[in-house]
Amino acid sequence: MSVSSNDPVLRLAMSLRVDCTPFEVVGDMGKGIRRIQTLTGGTFEVPAQTGGTFSTKAVKGVVLGGHDWQILHSDRYAELDARYNLRTEDGHLIYVRASGRRYATPEILQKLLRGEPAARGPDYYGASTPLIETGAPDLLWMNHHAFIGNARSEKNAQHLRFFVVDYGGPESENIPAGG
Repeated sequence: MSVSSNDPVLRLAMSLRVDCTPFEVVGDMGKGIRRIQTLTGGTFEVPAQTGGTFSTKAVKGVVLGGHDWQILHSDRYAELDARYNLRTEDGHLIYVRASGRRYATPEILQKLLRGEPAARGPDYYGASTPLIETGAPDLLWMNHHAFIGNARSEKNAQHLRFFVVDYGGPESENIPAGG
């Protein structure tokens, strides 16, 4: 199956390494167990590239902080809601709100809760839909694009990658959205 110019493609838009505290458990609210994690710092990078609907220079900066609110609905399913405040090296602010879902078997979930790594596959998967807002002149394109995110967590850190949904542009850099 080939990708047509009408099909969306994914391009890496931003990578983040976020320092964080351990989760604090609020408790069972009747619809699941709420837990909250404080995001304390870190770094991010936007790679220089030209897509079909945007062009951007390389941008680096710091994670100012934020929070990750989660609801563990069962021993397999989690609802994700994270907010990140970022600052570029030249002083512009970026706001990121990412909501998503994560599925893991009970065995994998226990590993994740202990801060141990787990491989993606049929027993562990998930994604988020980040909304990015900024007044940074070189990143204004982010205000009107859709993104897909994924994360890898370890004890005291989150590693995130946000992919922009794009159309057209350099074929060699396209990642078909369906494969």
